[in-house]
Formats: sequence, C-alpha cells, structure tokens
Amino acid sequence: MSWKKNDENLEKQFVFKNQTELAEAVLVLARHSDEIGHHADLQIHYNRLDVSITTHDAGELTEKDYTLAKVIDGLFES
Repeated sequence: MSWKKNDENLEKQFVFKNQTELAEAVLVLARHSDEIGHHADLQIHYNRLDVSITTHDAGELTEKDYTLAKVIDGLFES
C-alpha cells in the first residue's frame, strides 16, 4: 500500500501481528524521529497503526515528509 497524499499530509496504515509488535515498531520509529527531529502523528488501534506526516511549522508537505515516509516504509515493511 502506498502513501495517500492529502492537501497537507501523507497518510498510511500499517497492520501488525499483535499489539506488542506494533508497540515495538512505534518505539523504533520514535527513537529515529527524535534523532532526526521530525515526527509523524500516530494513532494506535490494537494491531493497526495510522500514520500521518506533515511539516507543521511549514503548514505543508516538504521534502522532510517524503524522506520520513521512506524511512517508515523501511522500518515497517522489511
């Protein structure tokens, strides 16, 4: 599944085997996001993770968002 582009964000849903696997993936993403200083908005639903990315201070999508989307794909789809 590819990222869905809206006016101001990229969105994608990921499904994991269980909530523990999801929580571990979120922790990996959080650590990476802290390192690069760019964070996605996350919604957790048992084993499903809804991810939304935008550059809030720019009020629009930037190259940082597309880069983070690629990183997230690499983390969650490998």
